[in-house]
Amino acid sequence: MRHKPVIIFFVVAIGCGIQVDNSASKSIFGKNDFTVVTQNQLKDDKFARIMGAIVTIWLIPGLEHNVYAEHGCSGFKISEKHIITNKHCTVLDAEQIIFDQGRVSIESMDLVDYHIDNSFRLDFYDEVLKKPTLADLEQKILGEPVFYGGELDFAIYELPESEWGGDFIDLKDLEQDLEKVKKEVRAGREIKSVMYSYPTGAPLLKSHDCQVNQKSDNDQMFTHTCDSLTGSSGGLIVDVNSKIPFAIHFRVGGKTRYDFFEKNGYFREPRETATDHCEKVCENKPSFYEKCLEVTTYNRAIPLLAVYKYIQKKGFRIYE
Repeated sequence: MRHKPVIIFFVVAIGCGIQVDNSASKSIFGKNDFTVVTQNQLKDDKFARIMGAIVTIWLIPGLEHNVYAEHGCSGFKISEKHIITNKHCTVLDAEQIIFDQGRVSIESMDLVDYHIDNSFRLDFYDEVLKKPTLADLEQKILGEPVFYGGELDFAIYELPESEWGGDFIDLKDLEQDLEKVKKEVRAGREIKSVMYSYPTGAPLLKSHDCQVNQKSDNDQMFTHTCDSLTGSSGGLIVDVNSKIPFAIHFRVGGKTRYDFFEKNGYFREPRETATDHCEKVCENKPSFYEKCLEVTTYNRAIPLLAVYKYIQKKGFRIYE
């Protein structure tokens, strides 16, 4: 079985903000659980074989070779010549969309907390990474997606022929394992997980100490508590115990306000935040209240089994 990493996007907050020592770093799910994955750590990382499949999605706002790319989303290879990312990443305002294999830090980087306009972000220092230009990645331009996931938030691109090969997440090979994960989640078990991603302009990150479960009857959606940042769309979620990559991150829930943390010294539970939000939004539409809670309380991920089943149903061939 060949595993290939997914490109996970993170947006780095730059500018004025309040810096907090990383030991006190917080998120809506408690202490921030982001770790920078270094080249030395990768040698011993139990998921190292998956890393080769993870990629980064960059947006090119212009066609000139000296135009710098803007980080967009994450993704990963699912065949020798295909990568998958979130469908909502394909409608971003850009003249070109390109991909990159991503970067792994040589040495450990420090994470610094920022809050800007009441949003909570992480910034990085001690290692400055140059944004690529169109000229740097002109051989890695992606055309239009070759397949959309219908109501599932995913899209598939075909890579330029020069980029075929390498590691990938083989969904066909994983089908039976993914069925087992689905049954465990449906039975009420929380899957201890990690999520890999590439924040914008940053090296590979790992969000750990999180769980995946299912809070509704929707077989095409998992909920999870892995910390995410702007640009995490398309992040790859892996089962810690079985080491099986089994879901793709696509939506953030439990949104909170940093000014509440400043005033009270802690973040509210995601359910509390969602309850307040839905009471206001659904004041005149009480029938939508429960659906609102379902959508806004937790982070969401698409089971890779659902992705593969949909691809099979539509007759799209990725494994010849």
